[in-house]
Amino acid sequence: IFEGLDKPSLNPLRMLIDALDETLPVETYDGLGFWTPLPTTTDDKDKRTFWRFQVGNAEAQGGFYKTLREHATDGELAIKQWEELRARLKTLGGSTMAVSLLNLRQDAGFLASTAGSLPFVATHPDVFADLPLTFDSLHKTVDQIVTEPFLRNFIDLMCIFCGFPAKGAMTAHLLYVLERFFEPECAYSVPLGGTENIAKALQRGGEKYGMKLQLNAHVDEILTDPNQQHRAVGVRLRNGKIIKAKKAVVSNATPFDTAKLLGKKNRPVQNDVSPHIEKEEHYPKNVQSWVDTLGSLPRHGAILHLFVAIDANKKVNGKTLNDHPGWAQVCGSEPDGKPTPAHLVVQSWNRSLQDSQNLCSFFIPSILDPSVCPQGKHTIHVYSSGGEPYETWQNLEPGSAEYEAYKEERANVLWRALEDTCIPDVRQRAEFYIIGSPKAHEAFLRRDRGTYGMAWAAGTSAPYAGLLQFTPIPFPFPNLKTPVPALVRCGDSCFPGIGTPSAAASGAIAANTLHSLDQHIDMLENTSKKNPIYNFLSPGLFQWLYRPLVSSFTPTPEFRPSIAGDEAALAKQSLEEGASTTSTS
Repeated sequence: IFEGLDKPSLNPLRMLIDALDETLPVETYDGLGFWTPLPTTTDDKDKRTFWRFQVGNAEAQGGFYKTLREHATDGELAIKQWEELRARLKTLGGSTMAVSLLNLRQDAGFLASTAGSLPFVATHPDVFADLPLTFDSLHKTVDQIVTEPFLRNFIDLMCIFCGFPAKGAMTAHLLYVLERFFEPECAYSVPLGGTENIAKALQRGGEKYGMKLQLNAHVDEILTDPNQQHRAVGVRLRNGKIIKAKKAVVSNATPFDTAKLLGKKNRPVQNDVSPHIEKEEHYPKNVQSWVDTLGSLPRHGAILHLFVAIDANKKVNGKTLNDHPGWAQVCGSEPDGKPTPAHLVVQSWNRSLQDSQNLCSFFIPSILDPSVCPQGKHTIHVYSSGGEPYETWQNLEPGSAEYEAYKEERANVLWRALEDTCIPDVRQRAEFYIIGSPKAHEAFLRRDRGTYGMAWAAGTSAPYAGLLQFTPIPFPFPNLKTPVPALVRCGDSCFPGIGTPSAAASGAIAANTLHSLDQHIDMLENTSKKNPIYNFLSPGLFQWLYRPLVSSFTPTPEFRPSIAGDEAALAKQSLEEGASTTSTS
């Protein structure tokens, strides 16, 4: 589910695509479909109702206020409380137009790169009092204002994509919804040709600036040099090849997988043959403590996936797909209907939305993009929330009869998500399907135990949260910079969190940190000229209050190339272990 990819917007993923002078053709739609029990019921599927969250003007025909009036227990109360919540968070919401995630960096240079926000801060001094609220748990604010059950459920559903309902989600997650989703031009997007074209657009853009993408190049170990304070100097691939780092190693793996990549050769490990002999290389205590902490952070479960290809024209019990009333709601063929390819299905409000057997989503891109499958067919992706427990899978052998049977058992709720809503005969129409288990998540996405991501609930600071851990701001992410010199983290377990746009933003913050302030500001100034909506990216004249003072300190010394020492360290390891070496671009 993507919003704001159709044109220049506040979506950091779209900002990056524009900064790289790339294009991403999309088709748009204006609402999400929800199939949920009534607020006063539990899990009686006969009482499940369909409703639509239409983005754009809340008072427009079919808009959010119409939904609240039709489905809330008290529509006018729900509207009143929604407006009160928006008013309470208005200053923080406005700050999203004062400074972008692309302006951020993790050194003193941020004073200059974010200086364009100073006029907003000067006219909204209350933003300082609300700043801790940005990273605090959203439920603390919602509980003070919202009592209407339908609206509370809606807020939980809008947060759950970050891994938590309102309790555990950062307030920042709702700020974007409050501000952006109710602008008249807001729209969701389906990338034409499939979501792979997002990656291809970023690849094309990166290659313009010298990026080299290597596929089938599995990283087996992050290499460090004990003679350079255990500086990260490169990576070893699974095939033994060594890639040398000219400036730094950036890991977008989960914290758990990053810890494993660091721990392969450098932490004390006893072997079975000589249990009294330990490997000689050890990290300093502070680094080892960080590695151990990183590997033991709380984590979400995995996601169950069901990919299905169906025949829409096949007659099942005398009916084609178009004969089903629920399908008319999905494809928008009913009077005043609108195509709605993305849907969420809740089994029961009495169960956690993090329960993979309770909350499912399905996406049918072929409704808007027929190019993704043959004529008369549809392709569907159904997936659970990120709460599928790994423990019940870990002893099952992929391909075994037990494993295949358990896949079918656990995926039944995904089939039901379609059967109980819009395609009652989906199993009879299926020409092909495949189930993705936590084991598949682990193997193909290289995510430890198939995890959806780190699960540090908002409300307290995560370990190694950087300088923010010494402030009243409860920052729920470990720092991008690490105790291992020249090792930087990014990805969905870093600020700003789970989701493709957020992960892209964290990558941009890491890239900004690795480059000089001058290079960073050049990028911001160039991007700010591409569209009026990006004007706020420019640090403006206020940058000169700080730029002369901090520019020479960026990037920090650990990110300034030290090729001679690194090559010597890697050459030594290569000779000792018989590995080949290759240079990065």
